[in-house]
Amino acid sequence: MSLTQWSIFNKNCTILLASVVIGTMNLKQIFGRNMRFYRYEKGLTQEELAEKVELNSSYISEIESGKYGPTFEKVELISRVLGIKAYLLFQENENTHKRLPNRVDMK
Repeated sequence: MSLTQWSIFNKNCTILLASVVIGTMNLKQIFGRNMRFYRYEKGLTQEELAEKVELNSSYISEIESGKYGPTFEKVELISRVLGIKAYLLFQENENTHKRLPNRVDMK
């Protein structure tokens, strides 16, 4: 059962569940998952995002997997390209835990 489904059925346990499900990832993982989510929402491939932020697509993949984190300058550029505020990339929420297709073109 996902966090969203659980919160619909039992609002009293949402906070407890959120502290168990949300909070198990480190900041690089949260950033990477959020970057992937917003990239997917924008309809960009890793290659397209990499080109726009002047990074290698394999490095984008490593950021999204939580292996590496970008510099502050790249965080600003990534957020601009994705059309979001930079802090959203660091904020763990339901989007952080959404399952997405492996490829953008699989929408």
